Amino acid sequence: MAVFAAGCTKKKVMPVCVGCGAPYSGVVIANARDTASAEAVFDLLNSTPGIREERMSGFAYNSALPVDSFEVMKSVIRSKFYIDSSSEVAISPYTGKIHLNFAFLEMSIAQQQEFLALKSRFQLFDTNEQIKIIYLQVAPGQEKYWADQLRGYSIIENADALIIME
Repeated sequence: MAVFAAGCTKKKVMPVCVGCGAPYSGVVIANARDTASAEAVFDLLNSTPGIREERMSGFAYNSALPVDSFEVMKSVIRSKFYIDSSSEVAISPYTGKIHLNFAFLEMSIAQQQEFLALKSRFQLFDTNEQIKIIYLQVAPGQEKYWADQLRGYSIIENADALIIME
């Protein structure tokens, strides 16, 4: 069995096959707009029964803290198991600021609150420079329904089912 993931362009993620009769995966890929805050995405996820976040990426921030805070910030962030190891924590060679690009894994409400506290503690400001990609678990066979529902939210730019091809 081959799995076709979404192809990525600058502004949208589309599945390889929509409506081709392939087996459903139980996964919907949604693109939150580049201006969507983590708080808005968390609110949407927490207020929508029937969907569960598997992975989110594209949450890019700059810190207002001085560069000498970098090692402490990096250590704390790396200790959080809900922050994927692919997340970037670096000093930007262009701005000289601490830059972070997060990918999150299956965050509970408590973990979302902890991240928001870290965001405040480390004075993180969203760069609004990329779309946030959200992989959502839904009941198999309900992908199209949830993709249609999610497209109705102002913070969602696009949503489609992830299709598995055999």
